[in-house]
Amino acid sequence: MRWRTLRAKSRLFFLLCLVLMTPLILQIIGLPGNMRLVIGEEQQLALRQPLALHISPHGPLASTSQRTGWLEVSQVRPLRLGKSKLEVRLFGLIPIRQIKVEVIPQIRVQVGGQAVGVLISSHGVLVARLLPVEGEIGRRYPAKDAGLLPGDVILSIDDVPIYQVEQVGRMVEAAGRAGRKTHLEIQRDGKLMKKSLEPVATEQGQYLMGLEVEDPAAGVGTLTFYEPESRRYGALGHVITSTSSGIYQIRSGRIVPASIAAVEAGKRGRPGEKIGTFTTGSGTGLGTIDNNSQFGIYGRLFRAPDHAFFKQLFPVAMAHQVKEGPAELLTVLDDEKVEKFKVEIVKAERQRRPAVKGLVIRVTDPRLLKRTGGIVQGMSGSPLIQDGRFVGAVTHVFVNDPTRGYGVLAEWMLQEAGLFSREELSKAS
Repeated sequence: MRWRTLRAKSRLFFLLCLVLMTPLILQIIGLPGNMRLVIGEEQQLALRQPLALHISPHGPLASTSQRTGWLEVSQVRPLRLGKSKLEVRLFGLIPIRQIKVEVIPQIRVQVGGQAVGVLISSHGVLVARLLPVEGEIGRRYPAKDAGLLPGDVILSIDDVPIYQVEQVGRMVEAAGRAGRKTHLEIQRDGKLMKKSLEPVATEQGQYLMGLEVEDPAAGVGTLTFYEPESRRYGALGHVITSTSSGIYQIRSGRIVPASIAAVEAGKRGRPGEKIGTFTTGSGTGLGTIDNNSQFGIYGRLFRAPDHAFFKQLFPVAMAHQVKEGPAELLTVLDDEKVEKFKVEIVKAERQRRPAVKGLVIRVTDPRLLKRTGGIVQGMSGSPLIQDGRFVGAVTHVFVNDPTRGYGVLAEWMLQEAGLFSREELSKAS
């Protein structure tokens, strides 16, 4: 009986300890592993006792702490540029968590909002998939037999440069009727290759290569930001994908100015869309594309963008500085005119590492709601301003509620643009 009593008391003691320790465990788990702090701006960290913050006395950080009830509130101050570590200690003695801190200069960017045309490649068409051809003597696979693969880019056929999907069909048909093979120059994983294949005649008398190609143009999006010193920019806020082959692997690409001709309003279950036009001829390029990532497309601009709504530079908010509340969205609804609209950030994830959908946004501006129904396709990349800071960009619309959508945090876009690298920081500081 006594043994059972002791066992019951032990279980009760264990449960009591678990209840008391749970808030501490959850807070420890919730602490970031990495943090960026902007020089001259403090960051507050509140820890439940008996947790305490320890800072190396020789690093670029300083702190002051005060106790408020069960909390110890520390104000961490970046003193100079550099890297350091914060230690969370139990009873001020036992290290249990380490936070790596990078102190960076305040980066300022010009926010965008301009409509841009996105071209994944100015030369060549993408092989989306290989297909069988039902010919006069049965099923054949001319493209597969010639060694072509999905993802290849056809640069030329019979020494004629290829710029449009329509060219491929015409040239294959001409070669087939002339009874000769076609000679292709392709690009695969950055390497140039030569392939030859013989077009196959179908029962209807049409000549085919046995493949499906896609136009490299990705459509219209929105320029998000531009950093004048490095000339780095970010746009779209999300990755460009192909329905057949997944993420586009950028070999060459550019953005060009675009004009919005009309807007199809969004409805529940049917996203709306901006309808834009742009030209692809020589001399129309606005900038290059060198990175297609989950956080958008990035590259360098040839010149500063036109039609800027704001002329001044905006400080970039780090992830921990973004809050729920009113904000402003910049985008184009007519021609090339950038306009400002009211939105609300209804959810700001305290992301500790780069991730998409860090923000949930709700459109509150009556004029934008009347015109578009909320967020529409082509609005991706529209920058968000809050309390005088660039905080993020619109990325996706909620299909069942076009007044709401997701956004990506500005910190992750700048990281993807390479603006936190040592070289680019020196240009931007």
